[in-house]
Amino acid sequence: MKYNPDIQKRRSIRLRGYDYSSPGVYFITICTFQKECFLGKIKIGQIELNDFGEIVEREWEKSFQIRKEIRYDSFVIMPNHLHGIIIIVGARGSTPNNIDLQNKKADIPNNTGLVNIKNRVNCHLPLQMKPKSLSSFV
Repeated sequence: MKYNPDIQKRRSIRLRGYDYSSPGVYFITICTFQKECFLGKIKIGQIELNDFGEIVEREWEKSFQIRKEIRYDSFVIMPNHLHGIIIIVGARGSTPNNIDLQNKKADIPNNTGLVNIKNRVNCHLPLQMKPKSLSSFV
């Protein structure tokens, strides 16, 4: 089923201001483009991965070999998405977020100053992800 914005209303379930590089256990879902069944098909209640699904599986497992700060508990690949439980380990300290959610401002490195988050995509600045964080992994 393709996403229809008139019927399906999506909102972020992320906690505002939460540091997603903090040690913890996180459940994630990653969907394919327009929820197309690019990764395989279900046969008799089991996933049968196609070539793309096998690539996703290999890359998923390889991710944890190259990222020593992240582990996984379990994951499942479906025809149009995957679910995984990610564990961020190690001390991160209490690094403050670089986003001021009250004023919708983001502190962008390289001396560009504060930029309005709403217009950030339009100003062609690269998105900055915190290293060793959940978003950096995804």
